[in-house]
Amino acid sequence: MLLNMVLALLAEYATLGTLFRDYVGASQVAAASMVILMAMLTTAYTMLGGLMISILTDRIQAVAALALTAVLASYLYIWLRNAPSLPPLSRHEAGWTVAGYSSLLTMPVSLLSSTLFSEAIWQRVWASDSSKTLRRASCMGSVAVSTAVFFFGFIGFLSLWDGHAEQGATNANLYFFSFFSSADGEAKLDSFLGLLALLCAALMSEGAADSLQ
Repeated sequence: MLLNMVLALLAEYATLGTLFRDYVGASQVAAASMVILMAMLTTAYTMLGGLMISILTDRIQAVAALALTAVLASYLYIWLRNAPSLPPLSRHEAGWTVAGYSSLLTMPVSLLSSTLFSEAIWQRVWASDSSKTLRRASCMGSVAVSTAVFFFGFIGFLSLWDGHAEQGATNANLYFFSFFSSADGEAKLDSFLGLLALLCAALMSEGAADSLQ
């Protein structure tokens, strides 16, 4: 369980570093500095406040991330209403492949496994007021997570479909962000919406990091 949580924490740090290096265009030193800053910040307040401060900051980060997601969703709605006709999908792009079918199993299994073996989740289970509260929170959390995963994945899919991202040329981890870039095929921070997307991702990464710590 400890190894799983360490790997998950390192993945959060790596994600933030990749965003600042490849999406923002920062140098290796600047990207590493942002990761170190987040690590020091989350470590400081979790050491001082423990589980309670982690839960409190999770709530604040969740509200802020949901507000930013709502803004991005509004932009997506406007874009879909005015979007030009999209080109037909090839069999590979549509996912009618072995890799596409296997993702129907690998994605849920990986998310379920990482959840079951994360002490961050079990701490919140043990801290719940009652079984009723736990069940209600679990239902709300599962719906929220499923919606968020679909939203970010759908925008990344649209980005590739519409030409904002190019398979093989654009970093696959940045398909979502390339949707908000002005230049097709590139995932670069060059718009206000792109900045909001970056802030949303950073908030989610920070929330996951402090829970793991």
